[in-house]
Amino acid sequence: MKPRRRIVITGLGIVAANGIGKQAFWNSLLAGESAIDFITHFDTQEYSVKIAGVVKDFNFTDYFQNQFKPSRLARQTQLALVAANVRWSMFTAWEAPTVPWWLKRRPTHE
Repeated sequence: MKPRRRIVITGLGIVAANGIGKQAFWNSLLAGESAIDFITHFDTQEYSVKIAGVVKDFNFTDYFQNQFKPSRLARQTQLALVAANVRWSMFTAWEAPTVPWWLKRRPTHE
């Protein structure tokens, strides 16, 4: 019988309505700040729910300047990549010996 492989996910790479990054998120929680607000990204007229926790003031290019074209990535993909990037940036050199593919520099074709 083959031994079972196990995967362990550790760490925090937070991109949330009330903060991007562990410290901003934690400070918001401690202050009791609510990030729930009216939905403005699409027309909610046909829906009974009009409020949500939306990540505001989010700019993908603040985290990835030339690696990706934001217009080709769905918003949820952008949020996921930034969460991974935030988590990766918290590693020290001895914890993370290799650089993930999304952080490697790619030549720009301008």
